[in-house]
Order: sequence, then structure tokens, then C-alpha cells
Amino acid sequence: MSAARVISLIIVNTLAWLLFHVGWVWLGNKVPRAFFARPRAFLRVYGFERSGFFYERILFVKRWKELLPDAAGWMAGGFEKKRLRGRDPDYLRDFLHETRRAELVHWLVFFSAALFYFWNPPWVVKWMFLYSSLANLPCIIVQRYNRARFERLLEI
Repeated sequence: MSAARVISLIIVNTLAWLLFHVGWVWLGNKVPRAFFARPRAFLRVYGFERSGFFYERILFVKRWKELLPDAAGWMAGGFEKKRLRGRDPDYLRDFLHETRRAELVHWLVFFSAALFYFWNPPWVVKWMFLYSSLANLPCIIVQRYNRARFERLLEI
């Protein structure tokens, strides 16, 4: 593969990731909050998550979750989830709903890696999935961890 081809792939792939990240966040913010008011199939909390043991003791989420960025503030109407701003049940419910929105968006960005198959050689697609995993799975884990905690607090 020529150097020019490699450089063009780097530019195209970088722009594609930017488009996927921003596009899915923009679309995710257009979905009414009411859509996230009830748990949907894969966005619900499962039994092994309720105690938080899996996330705290196996994945050590408390050690690294603060290192993740919260891009919600970058978009108008974004709901910041980096810090808890109160314990009011309505606020906690809104936060819970926003964890579902954020998780859905991260899953959509994650699976966007499959689209790179259409213009990249297979070895590049593997790197795109690696990037997608590293960029999205930690965020998904934190959303699921927080949601389990909020459901416990709200006794849902």
C-alpha cells in the first residue's frame, strides 16, 4: 500500500469517526427523554448488575471512571453526568434516563466500526473495532454501573 493511500485512509477514517461520534450524539439528543423513561430490552439492568459487585470488584470501575470525559456539555441541551448535582428523586430519574440515552449512543458509535469495512482493507477494520472498543465500552460500563446504582436508590 502506497504512502499516499495510507495518508488518505487516515484522513477519511478520522473524518468518518468524527462524523459518527457527532452524528450519533446529535441524533441521540433529538430522541425525547420520555423514550428513555422505561428500560428497553438491552438497556435494562440485569440481576448481576444490581449489587454493583461486578463493576466495582471485577472491573474496578471506581478507580477509572473519573478519567472518562463527559461530552454532554459540548452539545446544547446535553445532560452532564460527570458529577451528581443533587439527590432529588426527579433529578435522579432524569439522570437514570440519560444513562440510557448515553449508553444507546455509545452502542451506536461502537457498531459504526462495521461501516469501515466498505472502504478499508480488513486489517484496518480490525484497528477500527479496537479503537471503537476502547473509546466506547468503558463509557457503556460506567453508564450501566451508574444506572444500577440509581435504580437501587430509587427502588425501581
